Amino acid sequence: MLNSAKKSCLFLTFALVGLLLAPFGVLDSDAGQAWPKNKGELCWETTREGETNPSGMARLGITNIFAGHYVVAGVATGTSSDGKPYTNIVHGNAELIGDSVMMTFVGSERDSDALRAGIFNVVLDISTLDGDQENIGWEYYRVSGSITQEIERGSLKLTDCP
Repeated sequence: MLNSAKKSCLFLTFALVGLLLAPFGVLDSDAGQAWPKNKGELCWETTREGETNPSGMARLGITNIFAGHYVVAGVATGTSSDGKPYTNIVHGNAELIGDSVMMTFVGSERDSDALRAGIFNVVLDISTLDGDQENIGWEYYRVSGSITQEIERGSLKLTDCP
């Protein structure tokens, strides 16, 4: 038989193990089934507001760093509104808030003509992981020295990663 001091120590040990493992997804959570409990990769087709065909793909690695605070990093690829292909390297964070996954991240890319950067805000439905996004972007053109700004809205639909 265990005495009460050993029982208390054993209970405390199991309680601490449970608290330590909960943020790393070993224990069940109320999050949507597709959202990674610990870490994983998810992909979304992106469609600009006013268009019907997807114009891009977001492929993001997601890691629970502690107690439901997620780091997000990956790549967004597609065709810009002026028909040029783009590849943005992005990073940021995600939080599960109520019935939503809220993400914010920054991204950038460059080519021989310009340097581009953007700030993205995404809200996803926790049950489907579909949602919408808004972003503001800037382009610096090396030859002219001019800077332009663009604001875009669009939707995201969860899809299988290629």
